[in-house]
Amino acid sequence: MLGQTIAELGTSHTYVWGGGPRPRFTRLLNGVLGAEFALDTKSKKVRFTEIFRGAPWAQSEVSPLAQHHLKVKAGTYLLAIDGQPVNTKADVYRLLEGKARQLVSLLVNKKPVREGARRIIVKPISWYKERQLRYIKWVESRRKKTLLLSGGKVGYIHLPNMSYDGLLAFYRMWYPQLDKRAMVIDLRGNGGGFVSQLILQKLMRKIYAFFKARNAPLSETVPERTFHGHIAVVTNQNAGSDGDIFCQSFQLLKLGPVFGTKTWGGVVGIRANKRLMDGGLTTQPEYAWWAPSVGWKLENKGVDPDYVVDNSPADMEKDYDRQLRATVNWLLKQLKKDPKKLPKLHAYPDKSVKAFKKRWKKYQAPAVPTKK
Repeated sequence: MLGQTIAELGTSHTYVWGGGPRPRFTRLLNGVLGAEFALDTKSKKVRFTEIFRGAPWAQSEVSPLAQHHLKVKAGTYLLAIDGQPVNTKADVYRLLEGKARQLVSLLVNKKPVREGARRIIVKPISWYKERQLRYIKWVESRRKKTLLLSGGKVGYIHLPNMSYDGLLAFYRMWYPQLDKRAMVIDLRGNGGGFVSQLILQKLMRKIYAFFKARNAPLSETVPERTFHGHIAVVTNQNAGSDGDIFCQSFQLLKLGPVFGTKTWGGVVGIRANKRLMDGGLTTQPEYAWWAPSVGWKLENKGVDPDYVVDNSPADMEKDYDRQLRATVNWLLKQLKKDPKKLPKLHAYPDKSVKAFKKRWKKYQAPAVPTKK
């Protein structure tokens, strides 16, 4: 009833949680292996088709099967889990029930037979961790697709939210790609947060000078590490809150166009600090985003992209990213008009003795004639 009452406000970020006695239950943390697997039709055995590489720089974001010493790769057969035979894909999930973060024995082999099989010990991860591995794989595939479509000219960054993860993702992908002449910033599925201003500050910076080493190219910019190129944003209906604000601000600051579909449209902020007597929690809308040229209409409306492009279900089934392609194609057209080349260096100053004497003569006062 409280939820329906809140809905009458027509305001985003307004919630009610919990309250009253809660049923007690035992939570099972089911394990997964951070891999894709399939049933081999010939041998009727399960084999791995892909091991998610994840993020090698973060131990918590790597598949348990990606450890080099395990020597498990696509094509390896999974014959048993903790001594129990694996004959179907369902067996894998059943035998890993409640075993996340616990040591598990796997029987694996290059062939679908037990003869010559190896026993390895792994620690399955939770479904949430595997979802993160799948996300990392998707981001890397978008980055590679952008490089392929642009011939290496356009960089790619995906921001999962405007919180800690989003800020880390921005810095991790921003600096290694500063040599690109154009950049795609992907906000699709952005969960919102509070760091959009920090990221926009980086995008707004303009180069006004350089430092040049004698035997190095013109590369150290002032301000340091400033991007010099075209930028475009791609977004969709699953980006909201501070994701809405980022897209709207990007347009207002004229940093580039926005591609994709209309964003979520939720920019009224809350404070979740009012507890009820029964232990429940409600949120109260307390502040809203406003801009002179936009007014209050971002709430419940969302950001209209400059170029409306949608990925159909058929596109997604074929992994044909129509939104990304449209964004990259626009950037390539802009690069033809304006390649964003760095300015040409002036001639180096001549500090030889000969040049010094020449300059010295120029500044010497003319001799005053003396009377005889």
